[in-house]
Amino acid sequence: MLNRILFVFLLIIWSVFAFSADDSYLLGNPKRAEWMVGKFGLMNHYLFVPPGETEEEKTENLNKIVDNFDIDYYMDQVEQIGASWLFFTVGQNTKYYCSPNSVIEKCYPGHTSKRDLMLELATECHKRGLRFVFYIPADSRWMDDGSGYYNTWTAVCREYSQRLGKLCDGWWVDGCDPKEMQGEFGKMLAEAMRSGNHDTCLGISCQTFAAGSYNKELYACPYTDYMPGEVHLVEDGYIRTDGMFDSSLLYQNEEGYVRVKNNYPKFFEPKEQFILGQQLHALVPTDSCFQPFIKLEWVNFDNNKYVELAHSFTDAKGGITFNCAIDKSNGHIPEEAFRRVKKIGDSYKGDNANKKYPLDKNVLKRSKRKISKNPNPKNIAYCKPSDLMNPNLDIEISSSGFIYDAYLGNDGDYETWSVGGDGFYAYAYKLDLEEITKVKKVSLYFGNPNNKDKGFADEFLIKISDNGKDWKELEHYVNPDRKTEIDFNYNKGVQFRYIAIIAVKPNGPNQPGGQMYVREIEIYK
Repeated sequence: MLNRILFVFLLIIWSVFAFSADDSYLLGNPKRAEWMVGKFGLMNHYLFVPPGETEEEKTENLNKIVDNFDIDYYMDQVEQIGASWLFFTVGQNTKYYCSPNSVIEKCYPGHTSKRDLMLELATECHKRGLRFVFYIPADSRWMDDGSGYYNTWTAVCREYSQRLGKLCDGWWVDGCDPKEMQGEFGKMLAEAMRSGNHDTCLGISCQTFAAGSYNKELYACPYTDYMPGEVHLVEDGYIRTDGMFDSSLLYQNEEGYVRVKNNYPKFFEPKEQFILGQQLHALVPTDSCFQPFIKLEWVNFDNNKYVELAHSFTDAKGGITFNCAIDKSNGHIPEEAFRRVKKIGDSYKGDNANKKYPLDKNVLKRSKRKISKNPNPKNIAYCKPSDLMNPNLDIEISSSGFIYDAYLGNDGDYETWSVGGDGFYAYAYKLDLEEITKVKKVSLYFGNPNNKDKGFADEFLIKISDNGKDWKELEHYVNPDRKTEIDFNYNKGVQFRYIAIIAVKPNGPNQPGGQMYVREIEIYK
């Protein structure tokens, strides 16, 4: 909590110097997204590559497809579902867009439609009392009109923002790099997207739920008003937050649930309206999967569980958006997809609105680490609480690939390992013995057992602490022989509760060893 308060304080101080009175509106403010509180919305991915052998044929077919979008029928469906807002894609990485834009046309002539479907949808939403959110990617590196990618893409967004003006209630920005979004590009995007409406709310997607980074300051873009909340998998009404970015590690267990090898599932339980100063929100697919590594046949789209999920968010003063299929040929929501999301909407209507839809708390027990018998009873580090931290030991970070979690470094298994992520090559592995203990030996096992040239530490520190705040250096070890098994003996004993192994080198890419892998840490009295 102290780290989070410090982060917010530093953000405020930074904003005083970084923003003048004229551009302070660029900073995120969850009040802009208060219209999401206690409600749900709908998203459709209207994406396509028009057929054709030549660019001229593709442009002709682009306009035919967009012209054939039956907006009246579609909006009637949205209204029947009971959604309070609509997220809609102008385009993504197909390089074709359903709304005209002079900047895109300069780069790729014929890649935007003549019909302005986005403006029509925004207008129709407001006529019907709905909010409209403009979905656009941030990572369109191929787009450069000669002024540089940052300038080109923000010019694209500025043109759309100024055309829609007050009709654009929000933006959902896909594929964002957290470092870019905290820097110059993030500010440029915020300025461009708010140029037509200073009150429009931004959701800038930097992993969030998909990789368990929703509560990490490293991913907190200062321009974001609401959590973009992209979800990869729902399990029995809860959002899964463990990383699923390696298909070779994914499998379906005997109970039919998706699991990641050597990892326990992680779940998000909505409890409060704001997280890191952002309005609580989730974006959930109902009949598809945003993560291509997850086999669709493994996903259980249980309507009742999606209803429970919806109410868990709205009861916590959050908002939630459900993505469903759309027929590209006419803009209709297919009947099965329509029935699925309409069931969610119906749960908020009439007598159903007074019902309670509680989640099963027993599901959360699946994420509890199952501690088996200690294979080495003298090793007191076995299954003790552990974390991955930045080198200063003041911010928790994610694991590499979001799957090599800290507990794999003290699970008693020499074939599993833990690695820090979030861009930190030089990171810290912290372990809590839960009480101050006199220690006579610390054994460290580094490296990848499947690749002897990977995962060793050339140089590292060992620090210890009684309270987890005040640290002192115990060892500074340089490892020219690239040992992967190192013992430290203390005949008179050393007292501590917390211990941290801090990588010094490798401290960046393209160095021998790659990155420190903590295969196992063992501690003996």
